[in-house]
Amino acid sequence: SAGTYSSATGSSTCLNCPSGSTSLAGASACSSCSPGTYSSGTSCLTCAAGTFSSTSGATACTSCAAGTFSSSGASVCTTCSAGSFSASAGSTVCSSCSSGTYSSSSGSTVCLTCASGSTSNSGASACTTTCNPGTYSSGTSCLSCSVGKFSSASGATVCTSCAVGTYSSTTGASTCTNCAIGTFTSSAGSSSCSVCSAGTYSSAASSSTCLNCPSGSTSAAGASACSSCSPGTYSSGTSCLTCAAGTFSSTSGATACTSCAAGTYSSSSGATVCTACSAGSFSALAGSTACSSCSSGTYSSSSGSTVCLTCASGSTSSAGASACTTTCNPGTYSSGTSCLSCSVGKFSSASGATVCTSCAVGTYSSTTGASTCTNCAIGTFTSSAGSSSCSVCSAGTYSS
Repeated sequence: SAGTYSSATGSSTCLNCPSGSTSLAGASACSSCSPGTYSSGTSCLTCAAGTFSSTSGATACTSCAAGTFSSSGASVCTTCSAGSFSASAGSTVCSSCSSGTYSSSSGSTVCLTCASGSTSNSGASACTTTCNPGTYSSGTSCLSCSVGKFSSASGATVCTSCAVGTYSSTTGASTCTNCAIGTFTSSAGSSSCSVCSAGTYSSAASSSTCLNCPSGSTSAAGASACSSCSPGTYSSGTSCLTCAAGTFSSTSGATACTSCAAGTYSSSSGATVCTACSAGSFSALAGSTACSSCSSGTYSSSSGSTVCLTCASGSTSSAGASACTTTCNPGTYSSGTSCLSCSVGKFSSASGATVCTSCAVGTYSSTTGASTCTNCAIGTFTSSAGSSSCSVCSAGTYSS
């Protein structure tokens, strides 16, 4: 039968083929199994993938060593090429090194990890050049730095946050940009700079904060310097405001407006100086927006008056007078505010009278404004003072 033989005539039995050989049925001799096969005792079988037999007459196949592999029927195992490996004996294929690892020689049983700052693709026999500036190694590839970060040298394993006062607005930055004058960043890792708000400023690039404008000055948003508020205005801290009517500021950089002193005024907003009240007017209180005219019978003779003076007895004035009028003429008297004519039956004979005198008994004044009284004519009389006419003597009487 197969796997046995008889080499002589007249055999009484068949002999088993020696180890590592086989025969067909009816054979007179056995033949050794060829390399890549092995003897099962009755036949030569092909070595399975991952095994081999290198000589004739093998009774078993040997597993390929780690770092090698084979397909079925192999007489020798193939070494894994650079960039691949087999970690255990009996491998049927070699595995490619994963990204971020490598094997530089054939027959590798393991892949090595790329050094920090370098990387590789799958199946690499070497790691790529160190990651360029603006990128960093993730261990498996080079990635761009995110906004707000940078890497300035090749081979970075991490990106650095931009310092306070600097920023990067794009990915892959190798440097950070200084914030421009009038802008700032207060925290590291910024992707943009903030504009200084009104009332603040930054005078240098790469500022980490904006400074408040000095007292009496202000600025617009994004300013590199503050400007003093002009006369007629004052600083609110964030802007220059116009002084209200009744107040003023005479110099640049005012932090408040001053009320006009009594005797002065400012009628409109934005005054740089207060105007003195003209003669004939006054302001009694500070912060006036207008001066008041002196009332009749009073006066102010100079500018800047805080009060009007009363006219002297026997003189008077009209409203807004800077002086009292001349003393009242004969036939008139001062009421305190004006000169009035003496009524009938009365007179004033001199200038400056404050009252009119009643005509004496025997005299009269029939008109207003008399400076003297008229004597009653012969045949007439008055029996009481202050008469406006004389009475005629009745029949049977006389006056001589």
